Amino acid sequence: MKIGILGRNGDLLRDALDVAEGAGHDARGTLIDHEALAWVRSGHIEALLIGGGVEDTSRKVMIAECAQHDVRAVEIAGPGVLGHALKELAGA
Repeated sequence: MKIGILGRNGDLLRDALDVAEGAGHDARGTLIDHEALAWVRSGHIEALLIGGGVEDTSRKVMIAECAQHDVRAVEIAGPGVLGHALKELAGA
């Protein structure tokens, strides 16, 4: 599945991308909201994972945009949640 990951910590984002790719996803990541929004609006991704460090205002905008563009928004609350979320996406 083509997924995007939006985070706020570069090291955690790189780790998340490694996990996502290891789970068979075509993953891209960013620390910048407008880049993630461009992926959502253009249809380049099927799901957007939103890291726990993303601020509430940004999180709400991302979730609303995902809903408008038929992209699945997945909130990730910690490192232990990522693997489970990726498995669910693979089964979706």
